[in-house]
Amino acid sequence: MRGMRHGRLLVGILLLVLVAGGGALRFAQSGSPGHRLVPDEEEYGRLAIGLVERGDYGDPRLGERTRWAPGAPVAFAAADLALPSPPARQPLEVPAARTAQAIFGTLMIAAGFAVAALLAGPWAGLGAAAVIAAYPPLIGVVRYQLSEPLAALLVLLGVLALAAGRGAHAVRWAAGAGALLGLAVLTRADLLVPVLCAGPALWLVVRGGDGRRRGVALVAGALVVIVPWCVFASVNRGQLVPVSGGGPGTLVMGTYLPGDGTVYGFKAGLAAEARARFADLRGVPAFEIPAGRVLDAVAERHPDEPRDSALMTEALRNVRRYALGDPLGYAAMSLRKVERMWSTAFQTRAPGFVAVHLAVLALGLAGLVLAVARREPVAGVLAAIIAVSTLDNMLLVAEPRHNMPLMPALIAVGAAGLAGVIGGTRPGIPRRARAPLRAGAR
Repeated sequence: MRGMRHGRLLVGILLLVLVAGGGALRFAQSGSPGHRLVPDEEEYGRLAIGLVERGDYGDPRLGERTRWAPGAPVAFAAADLALPSPPARQPLEVPAARTAQAIFGTLMIAAGFAVAALLAGPWAGLGAAAVIAAYPPLIGVVRYQLSEPLAALLVLLGVLALAAGRGAHAVRWAAGAGALLGLAVLTRADLLVPVLCAGPALWLVVRGGDGRRRGVALVAGALVVIVPWCVFASVNRGQLVPVSGGGPGTLVMGTYLPGDGTVYGFKAGLAAEARARFADLRGVPAFEIPAGRVLDAVAERHPDEPRDSALMTEALRNVRRYALGDPLGYAAMSLRKVERMWSTAFQTRAPGFVAVHLAVLALGLAGLVLAVARREPVAGVLAAIIAVSTLDNMLLVAEPRHNMPLMPALIAVGAAGLAGVIGGTRPGIPRRARAPLRAGAR
């Protein structure tokens, strides 16, 4: 008994060291952005400042209510109201947002420990916490006014709810997990389809009546959170908006084969058309032209259609022209998108850091596969989210930062999967709950 207490004390001390050390690294990064704000940062800042100064989300005349998912702007506005921060150094900067990012990153360390510990024991939890604490992209992103850290924390908390609900009250925990994943969707709209696929994945992995109930509860919990925002956005836009209105534009860029499905390639390929349509862009280098202005030029090809409808028309035309006209070239572009999404860490192109990222990715995927093979429900759900997110990025615009909302959960579940093999533990349903579930599965 005394040995158990000493062991728990040691685990607690080590966890505290990891959380404190990882948090210190993040707060050290939060002092200054050290860069000119990128367009996404500017838009999140504009929306957050509008919430603080006017108490309103965006400008309905400009369609800003629907163009961006609300999670990050709302979080940054709350941080600006609640946290002390230095004056902004550039327009649309919200200094308190970086403090919030550091808090999100620190919470990930503790949440990653909890996920792996619930699945495979405290030492697996410490391994997951150590990797999350030291993983370079999760430290460096603190300097950016972006949505990925909050989305990563919410996905990890959703996975934690599933891990906590493998025994009693599993359906309630699944509904809670769905609500947390729904909040992640309201932070990163590209997670919508992956999250809705998580419910069927849970049903398939668990099987039987309990699996069905848990899968339905997860989807229902997500929809309870997502639908009110979609109704608000759709009413303001006058048409159906699935979380954000940026989908058609992203689809146009992602299906444009001459630009290799990248934002820069899209701008470079169509900059001449944008300059011809808009006099103020003449002489502006392609990389400095906002992607939205190039999309406006593309939409002008169909002056009688609303902008979104015109962009969807062009996206479908791209699919016919490139996917059907050059299927091998289009398939190669789609595979390059997968490579862009996963092979390079956000803002970390130094060979040493890339090697660290690839090692973490490889170990996380190996552990996830091992856990899925042993029918761990949490791993099955996360594998479905990762797979569908990757398929989404093959269709849309893929960037290295799109892997960030998934990496902390992958690290935690992967650590549990590896520990289950190395230590001989059996991830999955707690022993007290296995017999009734096996009976139900028959």
